[in-house]
Amino acid sequence: MRSITRKIVLLFVSFVLYFGYSSWLAIQTQNSNIEGSLLIVILDPLRLVLFGGVIALFIPLIKSLFFGTIIGIKNYINVRKNNILFNFEKTINFALSLKKNLIKQDLNVLKNSYAEYQALSFKPAFLSTMMEEIAEELIKENNTSNFISPCQTVINSLNEMYNKERITIKFGKGSEIFFDFKRGYDYISIGSKYNIAYYNSFDNNLLSKTKLGWKLFSLEMFKFYFYLILALIPTTIISAIISPILITNLNDGFSNYIQFLFFLTLAFFSILFHCIFVFSKKSYHKIKILKQMIGPAIIYYFLIILMMLSFSIGWSHMSDINFLEPNAANDYIWSFFFKLGYLILSSCLVLYIISTLMDYNKNIKNKFSLKIVIDGIVLPFVSWIAATIFININYITTIEGSKISLIILGVFWLYLSISGLLINNLSILSKKQKAILLKNLQDENKKLEEKQAK
Repeated sequence: MRSITRKIVLLFVSFVLYFGYSSWLAIQTQNSNIEGSLLIVILDPLRLVLFGGVIALFIPLIKSLFFGTIIGIKNYINVRKNNILFNFEKTINFALSLKKNLIKQDLNVLKNSYAEYQALSFKPAFLSTMMEEIAEELIKENNTSNFISPCQTVINSLNEMYNKERITIKFGKGSEIFFDFKRGYDYISIGSKYNIAYYNSFDNNLLSKTKLGWKLFSLEMFKFYFYLILALIPTTIISAIISPILITNLNDGFSNYIQFLFFLTLAFFSILFHCIFVFSKKSYHKIKILKQMIGPAIIYYFLIILMMLSFSIGWSHMSDINFLEPNAANDYIWSFFFKLGYLILSSCLVLYIISTLMDYNKNIKNKFSLKIVIDGIVLPFVSWIAATIFININYITTIEGSKISLIILGVFWLYLSISGLLINNLSILSKKQKAILLKNLQDENKKLEEKQAK
């Protein structure tokens, strides 16, 4: 989730570089009457380079955000015959073998299992999630016995998918409505019930009731985008009915804020649909965990409202710009980019906080360090408050407020992009830590040699 947020920010930067440069070049050409000069001939092709960068970022991001699931479902349906004939069985046999190797806890055998996984044709998202997490533990040479129970859950999920497909082929109809869509979604999405079942299969006894509530609700948040899309239907209908009435009866100064109606209504319905779905689940009633999920729900839903508020504020400031005014490019071009920058970057700040909470609460192995709390929660929230204050202060002109807001947001995202790289490369182990690590490695190598000698 956080990687997607960073990609959105990078796409925006590329967008501003291309359109900002193109607009600046057009304005300079118009004002200075230097069209056809050597300088323009040299500078003009650079637009194509920047445009190529924007397209290179834009297409993969749009595919992953909006069409990744649809493409995955289509691909799954196209190779369904091969999956039923042999791919399902190969993957199930691999998972059964992997479980035996996890019980043995032989590092080299588990590495070979990961190599076998790479050769599989049928790799659903929940299996890929488990294998990537096992690979991380193998690289660190950690114990992987805590994956035994999750591996069994993955085996059960694979068998369930396989049996549903066999029944459908045998009787010529699906065992449930939207069968193709659901199977494709289960195969491709990290928000599928099988992926959530995988994370739920870790030893929840190690967690307090509060942490378990955070874990379960964070997993459910991976499905939120579906309810956001669903909420567009009632939101559009309500906005289409109420907006003309409000525009007619409100003063001109307030009519610019009609967009608040759309975004906040969208937040309301998406939260309502998601809340009904989560809190009506019988499985949560059985384990009596609903009370502990209320706190995480309030925090997540509050952040969703903040994100929609950022969209609303940014959009309301952009609506002040007269895009059709003749010969006004010099006056409005940078104001437009500053305000668009607030809309995108401030919304991504809140999305980054949500992503941090989701990524680090979904798995019991993940722990919040001080750096993660500061970089993923505290600094984004402080930056959002500061940027929002400056863009709305009355005694600062609109353009100056937008500039200050964009500087604040830009500094945070710049810090975020380089902080991890600097910390990873500038921090080193102490002599004591090196000695302990070296001794542990020598002991492990000695045990391995003894085992191989036998």
